[in-house]
Amino acid sequence: MMNIQEITVAIDDKPPFEYIISKEGEADSRIIKVGFIENNIEYKIPANTTARIKIYKPDGNKILSDCTIADNKVVCTLSEQMLSAAGVGKGEILLYNNNSVLIGATFYIKIVESVYKNHTLISDNDYFSLNKIMIETIQVRESLENAYKIAETQGEKASEAADKANTAATAANKATTTANTATSAANTATTAANKATTEARTATAEANKATTAANKATADTTEALKTAQTALNTATTAISNAQAAKATADTATAEANKATAAAKTATTEAQTATAEAKTATAAANKAATDTTTAISNAKTAAAEATKQAEAAKKTTDEMRETVTEAKTNATVYMSNVQTYVNTAKEYAAAAKTAADGISGALKPKGTVAFAQLPAIASVEAGSMYNISTEFTSTSLFKDGGNIIYPAGTNVYKTTDNFWDCLSGELSDYLMRADIDEAVEEAMPAYTASTELTELVTGESVKTAFGKLKTAVKNVITIAKLLGSTDISKIGGGTVTGAISTLNGRKASDIGGAPTSHASSTTTYGQATGANYGHVKLSDTIVRSVGAANSGLAASQYAAYQLYARIPTMSVSGTTLTITTKS
Repeated sequence: MMNIQEITVAIDDKPPFEYIISKEGEADSRIIKVGFIENNIEYKIPANTTARIKIYKPDGNKILSDCTIADNKVVCTLSEQMLSAAGVGKGEILLYNNNSVLIGATFYIKIVESVYKNHTLISDNDYFSLNKIMIETIQVRESLENAYKIAETQGEKASEAADKANTAATAANKATTTANTATSAANTATTAANKATTEARTATAEANKATTAANKATADTTEALKTAQTALNTATTAISNAQAAKATADTATAEANKATAAAKTATTEAQTATAEAKTATAAANKAATDTTTAISNAKTAAAEATKQAEAAKKTTDEMRETVTEAKTNATVYMSNVQTYVNTAKEYAAAAKTAADGISGALKPKGTVAFAQLPAIASVEAGSMYNISTEFTSTSLFKDGGNIIYPAGTNVYKTTDNFWDCLSGELSDYLMRADIDEAVEEAMPAYTASTELTELVTGESVKTAFGKLKTAVKNVITIAKLLGSTDISKIGGGTVTGAISTLNGRKASDIGGAPTSHASSTTTYGQATGANYGHVKLSDTIVRSVGAANSGLAASQYAAYQLYARIPTMSVSGTTLTITTKS
């Protein structure tokens, strides 16, 4: 079951001033939809705007809660805590967009008291939005820590890949050197083979020349025999030389084949090393990419953490302003209390005078719009009209004019020919004797106001006594707080004088801590995980030194040592560089 109430409030604090009706003890069953106007024109809520509601409950406790935005209206579900105290509370909507905050006009929430209470919820302050922001901030911080751990792991993997790449590059260089050596040996063997071939060709030419000479010697019988013998000897020497040259050429060829095989082996090893180097480089590139991604994620998480922290700070600043405003109001209320008390008697006399101004009985004449109110000269004293529209009084009114009254106000003619106003519903005839009796008993029908405000000339007795009741209640509270102790001999007998005198004393004179109370012991209160108190600074950042209950806190030096342990990473091409801060 849901009850939906729609209201419209101004962002420039102009009418209308809206009212929400609810019941004490209800929980998540009433929804309010708040629209905004500016200069009587619908205000368009900008995109990317978030909304919260602030509620000042009748018992003084405060609520800060998130809302949603739909169809250009702020939607808020009234929780059980919001409706835990009966009376009239106040609310206002806050719109957040980037670094700006817009606050709508105050509206009122009337919480009707239940016949009897069947719930055990105690009314208290509720800062749901702030708690939510703090939880989200903690989650972001944990995400940032996880991102840092991932980046650190990726950095270690990248370092390992870089080491493998360096090893592979060394092996490739070694294989290349071996291949170059083998190639050089092959070139040397080829040169020797070419030389041997040249010598063989020379020997062959000599053999050919010898054969020619032998043929000529055969033809010349006597002469040729001697020449032939010489040629034979020459041919034999040439053949021997040719055989030696062939053996040299065979040796050189074998060496060349061995060198070629070594070169092929070296080339294969070089290719294998190159492939391994490429694989290692690819792994290093992937590790560098993963590291860059991790760094980017860490930066994103850090930016989000900063944003949430700024939002938390903004909400904290708002709460601090609320506390400051409350303190200021308390000071103003104390200064005005005496004025309210002194004015009470005057308003009682004014009530008596108002009663005297009514001759006989009021005569209801019906309901009319303010524009149709008859001329005052045409009606008799005591004639009363219920005004159906909001209106502003004129010089014909007892209040002097220029006072705004809501629709439903009762207006009657006094015996001195003025209009005067009565708020609320009246019976058919309100007799003077009844008013005299109420004034005599000082118990007019009134409702205490929700806050201390100034008395306004021309307002009704009912409203005035409501304000006076609140003022007297505050006076009683202050009297109780002041107590009954005789302070006539302290500071001239005044509260401010006594406070000034006591402030001038040393704390140690009245059993408190001295102004300078540094101590090596916990005499003046040690801070723990549950309590505020004194802490001792430590330069040590080892976790085992002490938990929250030990009363220790990190010094600036310890914080810097922790900061110095966080490395920075950079990637250039396929090279990952990890630098430790000094």
